[in-house]
Amino acid sequence: KGGKSRFCAFLIHNAIVQGTNVVTWSIENGDKGIEALIRACHFDWLYNRKEADITKRKIIDADAIRKNALPDDLAELEAASWLDLRTNPEYGRWANIDESYDADTFLTILENAVDTVGAKLVLVDYLQLVTGDGKMAKNERIGQCYQKSLQFLHSKKIAGLFPAQF
Repeated sequence: KGGKSRFCAFLIHNAIVQGTNVVTWSIENGDKGIEALIRACHFDWLYNRKEADITKRKIIDADAIRKNALPDDLAELEAASWLDLRTNPEYGRWANIDESYDADTFLTILENAVDTVGAKLVLVDYLQLVTGDGKMAKNERIGQCYQKSLQFLHSKKIAGLFPAQF
């Protein structure tokens, strides 16, 4: 609970609005968790970045987005913000993987997602939760998957974020 996922959502959001195609795979918080964080970032960026008076800023929380608990006036603005993030042709594309992170299949799943959107940035949030067939100790499995991930990113010439490794 050190803010790694929120920090990464901020980085991912900024990459998207700068035109970079991104893939996220959030095991710890699930696809809806990382989506809500990025949506909250975009809402803040869209509605507050030019507002100097802090008392006039519209503030929403990712948990309220995830729980569909926004007041009506903010829910309408957030829906417009979410639509903007998904459809603005000046932004990069974003693919979010919603599958379990298994040591035997993760690389194929990751490569398919990267190729689908032409990603130049990948976020894998929380590599420590990788599962396996039990033939390898947990730390070995994590180390091997981390190493394979870095080799994959290097071969594709793309950047990667692994927040549990910070």
